[in-house]
Amino acid sequence: MAFLQHVLIDCSGDPKLFKDVAEQWQWLLISRVIPAIEAVAGVRSQDYKGPRSFWFTLPRGHDKTSLIGRLCGWCLAFSRRPLRMVAAAADRDQASFILDFMQTEARLNTWMTDLLRFANWQVSGMQGSRLKVLSADDKSSYGLKEDIMVLDELTHWPKRGLWDTIISGREKRSGSVLFVITNAGLYNSWQREVYEVAKKSPDWYVYEAPGQLAGWMSRDKINELRKTLPAPLGRRLFDNVWIDPGEECGFVTREEARECVNTLLTNKEAGEPGNHYVMSVDYAPVRDRTVMCVGHEKDGKVILDRMDMIQGSHTNRVQVATVERWIDEMRQKFFNPTLLCDPYQMEGTLQKYEGTLNCVRFEARGGKANYELASTLRNLIINKRIEWFPAAGELIVDGRSEDLVDELSSILLKTTSYGYRIDHESNKHDDRVVAMGQLCVELIKNSGFISIPTDSRWF
Repeated sequence: MAFLQHVLIDCSGDPKLFKDVAEQWQWLLISRVIPAIEAVAGVRSQDYKGPRSFWFTLPRGHDKTSLIGRLCGWCLAFSRRPLRMVAAAADRDQASFILDFMQTEARLNTWMTDLLRFANWQVSGMQGSRLKVLSADDKSSYGLKEDIMVLDELTHWPKRGLWDTIISGREKRSGSVLFVITNAGLYNSWQREVYEVAKKSPDWYVYEAPGQLAGWMSRDKINELRKTLPAPLGRRLFDNVWIDPGEECGFVTREEARECVNTLLTNKEAGEPGNHYVMSVDYAPVRDRTVMCVGHEKDGKVILDRMDMIQGSHTNRVQVATVERWIDEMRQKFFNPTLLCDPYQMEGTLQKYEGTLNCVRFEARGGKANYELASTLRNLIINKRIEWFPAAGELIVDGRSEDLVDELSSILLKTTSYGYRIDHESNKHDDRVVAMGQLCVELIKNSGFISIPTDSRWF
């Protein structure tokens, strides 16, 4: 508690003492966990009889990850015995947050810089203590025997393997302390089953707060963010309400997508002088479609000018040379547009054109880049700030016509620890959406005509 009275924290870029900004509900949670932490750190008598497992269900932006990182920093610096600690998250992006918070606060509190060492997803402290940071799919999780375990955003973990490993390993470490810090999840999930067991157990302290508690959360900011989110996801993240799995599937509705079709537009053969164009390629040589499109921004809207597709197969792969011929044709017709590709798919092509075109690498299906794509595209569609021509991306599938509107309305939305991402059913595709979405991200960055939330810690 003395440490928390003196530690400086980052309040939106403005360092302040934690004791001056912490709210009453935070002190309540802290008062519950400190005895268990001090006991395992050898600062308090070992006859502590209270709970050693803690589950906090709080809305996003409520200092969950940073508070636990703060307490882990204290353990590393001031424990009287060597502690083995682990902080686990759904993926590397989320796992990095706890390290970011700890490093930021170590820089703000210079008296801690000699007490903590950061290297290779691990933090070392005094008395030989160490904190290991890993993701839920990390193979090194097996055989863990830790004194303190932090499970960050558990409701976003795709599988329960690491949970089972950690719980089974607790038996090998007497007096260990476990923290689950998360926002509300889905009914009928394994996380909900664990949560219900914890609520009934005397070994657990469970705290859940529907709605907003934090006074620093701007209501106007939250309302703006809600506009870019499907309503069920907003309820989970900001209202902290558990929802049915069927509620959070759709990315946009068919009607929302149809409203972006402009019957006055056509699949353009050439651009107009004075416009800055971007061409985007989502390359798939065999099973999926290779989608190539061109677009520009005008009067605060993204305009999809052209979309071409090639369906590959095992016997007729889409050749990179075919895509490069399309690029050569478009660069002539659209005044040397910016070229945007996924380097995993087309690094050789990007290197080929770097001397003559502005080339941008965008890993559209990876981590937070997919969240940026999904949130940007949804924002544009919901706010009617994007337009495309009728039957854009049209393709005959099993004897019937399928176009961009059909694909958009079939896209699934998957929540993640850092926001959400797009996905598709096994018999569906997302190539047209990805190609257009990454094009939108690039045009937004250059024009700035619409504000897209990119700080995933709000989510």
